[in-house]
Amino acid sequence: MGYFANGELMEQREAIAWAAGLFEGEGCVSAHRDSGGSNYLYLLLSITMTDEDSVSRFAAICGLPAPRMKERGNGRKNIWHSETGKYAEIVRVMAMLAPYLGKRRQERWNELHGAYLAEGGENRRQRLCHSCGSFFISENRKANRIYCTRNCQTREGQRRFRQR
Repeated sequence: MGYFANGELMEQREAIAWAAGLFEGEGCVSAHRDSGGSNYLYLLLSITMTDEDSVSRFAAICGLPAPRMKERGNGRKNIWHSETGKYAEIVRVMAMLAPYLGKRRQERWNELHGAYLAEGGENRRQRLCHSCGSFFISENRKANRIYCTRNCQTREGQRRFRQR
């Protein structure tokens, strides 16, 4: 499998090395606390820069979502951003890039990943919201929640009501 760069075909290994170099300079893996009351730790992998083609190529090589544009205004360039908070995708991408990353970046990933696992992160019950399609963590294993927020539940109820 190859990837195109400036009209030329790159081999997979070369493409991954390029992606790791870009990630080393412009990418980030971070840990955040859920503010929805559960206070769970979750991981986020992202890359942000002003060059759409580079972010698009990185996303294609790593299997991440297509980049989104954020307008900055005041004559400044717009920024392009691709991210994922899905644990399996983050682990897959980091395993792919790890051989090419610097020592400090690898140590930071190991630290964040260890903290996530120590809190039982991979054992949490993720669910898919029936309204907006985003993943959320069910705080109560016995509850059969199918919406990530009350807003999604209300929106879905309104949509169903209009369909009658």
